[in-house]
Amino acid sequence: MLKGKIEAFVRSRIQDEFVDLHIKLVVKETKWLCKFYPKADKEIVETAAWLHDVGQTWFGKPPYKNWKNNEEHHLLGKKISEEFLVSIAFPKNKIAKVLHCIESHRTSKPPEPKTIEAKIVASADNLAHFTGFEYLRQNPGEKAFAKLERDLKSKFMLPEAVAKAKKLYKKIAKKQNSIEYSYFVDKNDKVLGKISREEVHQKRLLHRAGIVFVFNSKGKVFLAKRSPEKKIFPNCIDCACSFHVQYGQTYAEAAKDELFEETKIRGNPKSLGKFVLDKDPDHLIVAVFKIVHNGKIVLDKSEAIGGAFFSFGEADRIIKNKKTTHWLPEAWKIYKKKK
Repeated sequence: MLKGKIEAFVRSRIQDEFVDLHIKLVVKETKWLCKFYPKADKEIVETAAWLHDVGQTWFGKPPYKNWKNNEEHHLLGKKISEEFLVSIAFPKNKIAKVLHCIESHRTSKPPEPKTIEAKIVASADNLAHFTGFEYLRQNPGEKAFAKLERDLKSKFMLPEAVAKAKKLYKKIAKKQNSIEYSYFVDKNDKVLGKISREEVHQKRLLHRAGIVFVFNSKGKVFLAKRSPEKKIFPNCIDCACSFHVQYGQTYAEAAKDELFEETKIRGNPKSLGKFVLDKDPDHLIVAVFKIVHNGKIVLDKSEAIGGAFFSFGEADRIIKNKKTTHWLPEAWKIYKKKK
């Protein structure tokens, strides 16, 4: 009963995405760490894990999201949690211990975690930055790798958490530093060679890319708004999924893989055709695909910040009149020819 009330309270004050992609991960890591420390009070640990970021301002809901100083969210969270725990008749002898976990979970800020429960929560919070790195990378105000490196140096992280974090860090670094290669092609899409993504852009060479239009069974098409963090065409209208084809992939393989990465839609998109787009800022052979999907679309926030389904007429007007990626109008023409 209390667990349900605690989660509901957190969700009433913190954005669901942050709860699902960070706070729940911290709870999971605390449960893992408790296996090494059987004397730790699991009720204190789990309660503190749920509440540790309830004072967040970047990810909060009214009335707390308007706080300007996120640096004090551990102290604000302590105050909010104390009032809440009293209101739900949480065991009085445990409230102070939960509050200490909350106020000390930020190991870069005083006070220091002194109890084993507080050290578990602080370690789990740091560890969640590694297991949830892709979400951390999208957060405002942080350089993700710098944060991971600070977490690894924390003197308060438990040894089991440090060992797991170091293994994850190596995997993350390897993935982030890996060189991506593209097909270098001519205007007939004949492969001329293998080249790094960086070089193909620097030299303005034609390479393979694609887009996937997502329709529902009513014939409406999903259009997305690109993330403001995108290097090219930030905040512009695009289709549900646009992608580059990596060397070794077919267009169809890339369409299937990237569609899932960017929207969590599983399936095999149908090919509609290709066109040449040889102009700055991207020089492409673009393959156009479509898929029919009636379920949920879960956007990768690093790619797109929102979207909706539109009728053919609505989509046609939007693509003609709004600021779009430079491949979207051409891809739409391909679709209309096949319609």
